[in-house]
Parts: sequence; C-alpha cells; structure tokens
Amino acid sequence: MGGRGHPGSFFFFTREATLRDALEAVLTDNAGRVAVTGRRGEYTGVVDMETLMNSVHEMLEEDRLDAMEHQQELADQRAEREPGTGGGEAGA
Repeated sequence: MGGRGHPGSFFFFTREATLRDALEAVLTDNAGRVAVTGRRGEYTGVVDMETLMNSVHEMLEEDRLDAMEHQQELADQRAEREPGTGGGEAGA
C-alpha cells in the first residue's frame, strides 16, 4: 500500500492504496500532495486535496444514483404485489 517519506518530501502510494491512506498522507505532508506509483513502482501521477475531494464527490453521486435505482426497483416490486395498483391480480 502506502509508503513513507521524510517531512517535505512526497509520499508514494500505489493505486491500491485507500482513499483514507491518501488523505492521511496529503494532510500530513508539507507539500500537500502525494505521488502515486504503479505496480512496478513507476510514477503515474499526483494526488492532492482537490483530487481527493473530486473522488469523494464522484463516489457520493454514484451511491446516490444507486440508491435511487434501488428505490425504484422496490416501488416496482410493491406495485406488482399490491392489488389495485395496476400490477397485481384482481381479487388476490
């Protein structure tokens, strides 16, 4: 997962590091950014607070859309079971 650095240096993380790992490193690093490395240790980019916030917002939006989809599925299932709502059998 994550690596260690000296104060003022980059902290290096692999892509498998968690959002929490990256946030902790960004908050504790003097530069406020974290270098990201690939599986073989090659440099792939930098993560900073803005990148982390964008990731959190994207995850929240995905969760919100999943929840709305699930609510619709539940409403459809209820409508199929309940008589008089157009989905169930009459007299059931």
